[in-house]
Amino acid sequence: MKKVLSLFAIMAVLAMGFASCEGQDSKDFKITVSEITETTANVLVEPADTTATYYMTCYPTKSIATMGDDSLSLVIAAELEYLKQFVAAMGMELSLPEILEIVLIKGKHEQALTSMNPGTDYTVVVAKMDFQGVINGKIAKKNFTTKEIVIELK
Repeated sequence: MKKVLSLFAIMAVLAMGFASCEGQDSKDFKITVSEITETTANVLVEPADTTATYYMTCYPTKSIATMGDDSLSLVIAAELEYLKQFVAAMGMELSLPEILEIVLIKGKHEQALTSMNPGTDYTVVVAKMDFQGVINGKIAKKNFTTKEIVIELK
């Protein structure tokens, strides 16, 4: 039961962390963002290597726009450390590899991003990662913008 609760808690934190589409795919991933609304978007990640594990997250573009892969790797490492501390604060004792067993993705993956701000630029970030938290290869990014809220007066 603790493992199930930890999975839900971790996924809730990741969901909180998360029109036109642009950006860069790496040779390792194809990222497609679709069904963009004022507060939601669907993300499809298709890895070139369907057996490799990867980490996916989403940030407001302005917070990472000038970062290269080395800086983004540090941001992701800090996010994983925060996740580890969050799990510990919930009274669960999980190591980083145990947490990564839950949050890393393998194969084609589709996810709905929610609770986004209208008219905001976001960047989906995908990094090939092992169960020790080591990023292998180039980080893939895809930019998109949520729709503006339109109020019609009658």
